[in-house]
Amino acid sequence: MGQELSRRVVSRFRHARERQDTEALEALTDYWVDEFLDELGRQTRITEQEISDVLRGQGLTADAVNKALGTNTKEAGAMNLVRALGGFILKSVWHMIVRPFLAIGKLIVSSSFRTEIKTAFKRALNHEVRASKHMLSVAGRLARGEVVNKQERKSAMRQLVGILTKSVFLYFAGPNVATLFKSGVWKAISALLAPLDEILLVFLDKPIRAASQKLMSADLGLGLPAGF
Repeated sequence: MGQELSRRVVSRFRHARERQDTEALEALTDYWVDEFLDELGRQTRITEQEISDVLRGQGLTADAVNKALGTNTKEAGAMNLVRALGGFILKSVWHMIVRPFLAIGKLIVSSSFRTEIKTAFKRALNHEVRASKHMLSVAGRLARGEVVNKQERKSAMRQLVGILTKSVFLYFAGPNVATLFKSGVWKAISALLAPLDEILLVFLDKPIRAASQKLMSADLGLGLPAGF
């Protein structure tokens, strides 16, 4: 009977400790996901000139667009043309080309994007925590005021950043973004370009790196709110 009571006490203590660790991890990750997304929003500035430069770098030219659409720019008035992609194309066509990218720039700072990323991150985090208890352990020890060396904190932050950046990349490779490129113009020119996710990576690589670097240069333990 004494042994059974002892086992129950140990089991309750272990479960209580796991709950505390989980609460600490949720508090930490919620704080740092917000920090990451705030920095991502600050760093993402998609302009029409950048769109032209990136697409041209991917091999798309004004001549190729006009040929794919059967457009004769010589018959169009100067007021109807815009210089882009190393030549002239119809303003209406150019607006349809840039619209999805400009929408992505606005999307990144929207509340809906933040919610989607947080949801995806939490699903991925639950899977990672089951596979590796490292982040859970570090968060719990920090919450209890225990000493956690710098290497362990950095390792936990590296794992957090890895899960977070993967969640962002998967979002931009998903249907929410693909829907933005469903116009007839994009159907006509998509065969002339690299896959869409590769093009988006060119636009997002620098902002994601900056957001990741911000987290990696910070102290993981700073994310714990008062009361832990």
